Amino acid sequence: MLDKIGTTLVGTLGYFIAVAAAMFVLTKYKGVSLQAVCCDDAVKENKWITPSKTIIMAIIFVLYNVLITTLHPVVEGEGDRWNYTCNFNGVRPSTPGVNVVMKFIHLFSDDVRIFFYFTTLVVILGIMLAMHISKEATPEAFLLLCCTQYILSFYAMLKQAYAAAFAVICISLAIRRESWKDDVLAVLAIVLAITCHPSAYFLIPLFVVIRMKKTKRRVQLIFIGLVVIVIGLEPLVLGLASVIKPFVPSLSVKIYEYFGSMLKFNTSGDMTFVKGIPFYVITAWGCLNRNQLKDKIEHYDTYLLLSGITSFIYVITIYNSWMYRLAYYLYFTVSVFFVQMLRHMENRGNKVLLATVVYGVMALFTVRYLIMTFWIYDGF
Repeated sequence: MLDKIGTTLVGTLGYFIAVAAAMFVLTKYKGVSLQAVCCDDAVKENKWITPSKTIIMAIIFVLYNVLITTLHPVVEGEGDRWNYTCNFNGVRPSTPGVNVVMKFIHLFSDDVRIFFYFTTLVVILGIMLAMHISKEATPEAFLLLCCTQYILSFYAMLKQAYAAAFAVICISLAIRRESWKDDVLAVLAIVLAITCHPSAYFLIPLFVVIRMKKTKRRVQLIFIGLVVIVIGLEPLVLGLASVIKPFVPSLSVKIYEYFGSMLKFNTSGDMTFVKGIPFYVITAWGCLNRNQLKDKIEHYDTYLLLSGITSFIYVITIYNSWMYRLAYYLYFTVSVFFVQMLRHMENRGNKVLLATVVYGVMALFTVRYLIMTFWIYDGF
């Protein structure tokens, strides 16, 4: 019992110590203050992102991975990490993209832990590159991202970790689009993400939504379309699976695993639906304040739609709780959007209340997730 309490405390507190250290690096390292990095000019010029900060940030979260791997080594037959150990040792193949990563690591080491640590490195580098690309990203957005289970989940969901790293870069490039090169790089990122995890096909419609011309009426129609999809989700996705089966069999199989005859993940998502509360709040606030904020925040309608899609994903977990994993591709973008809304709110009372609700609820669910992970499962 005492060992379990100690492991839970160390694992939980260790993560938030890592987050605190990362925020210190972002806001204080080399004398850059939080006030300075949050001013408009600093944000636009990305003065608070440097290669040295990026490396230190990656090291911090890799060290946390070392900690949790030490607290709970891989146990045969248990958990996602055991499955990836089998992939790494050649017992069964992984996805094409992840297979390439594993072969690369085998050039230097046959220790699966190096694969775990390298995956964390890629996730953090993906976030930092996306923050460098984005004109709207700030340290507070990174803090909000850390309040979610985004980084933590990718200590176990290793295939999707690589897809998410490419996804966050893709979305940031598509939103920025300074030239056609950004579109080319974004499409390349989509292709690479798909080679790592079939759920990354979701990035294709997201890319279309980002790049389409937006009017108030079109935004409203998309939100209405999301409501219609929620009502008739199951027959719609099963019909899609049937149509794409000859062309994209991997995606078709994945859909049937969640909804159809090959059902592997069949759990209702009452608790997962509740976890979507911060995203529902962000989307609702964005809709209610569109007229006031649209001209103050660049790409406002794009951010609003992506926030709405994230909320939609959490709503459809009432059908299957595992659908929430699609939302990971949008966590960074929604975090950036929320912080931008906060920065342009004039009523200080509303700003404090909204920040407390969103940051607080996300952090509360993350603490719960960490405690359950270490107390019930002994770790990742």
